[in-house]
Amino acid sequence: MYRLMTMMGIVAIACGVLGCGGSGTETESGGDQSAATITKAQFIHGAERICANLAKEQEAALVSLTKKYPDPKAAQEHFREDYGAIVAPFMRQLADELEGLGKPKGGEVAVAAMTNGLRKASRALETTNPETVKQYRLYTFKRAAFAYGLKTCPAL
Repeated sequence: MYRLMTMMGIVAIACGVLGCGGSGTETESGGDQSAATITKAQFIHGAERICANLAKEQEAALVSLTKKYPDPKAAQEHFREDYGAIVAPFMRQLADELEGLGKPKGGEVAVAAMTNGLRKASRALETTNPETVKQYRLYTFKRAAFAYGLKTCPAL
């Protein structure tokens, strides 16, 4: 019995020190609000970092594709064919990571416009001419990102 009480005391202390339970704050409806609200500046800082990292990864993947084909004409043909398969997953990852940052109060509509624009462009990119997608489908994302104050992301 003494061991059981000692173990329960250790667990209680560990929960108090380590924070057992939800990691965020509770909302009025009882839900966990761990990544719900950040400031606009925090969102912009995080988004710029994410965009810069993903841009480097995407560029490396595209350069790797062109290096597979020593003949420039063959490289260009494969580039057009494979572009969507390479870039679309990066767009979806960007949308997921931007949402993962949380939504700044008052910026919910802007974040939704960015992530929805990316998802629509990624779906279109898998089935459509890349030039059409880059120019028209990404416009929604780029416009929303630029208007919200992002500089790196609209350059993708």
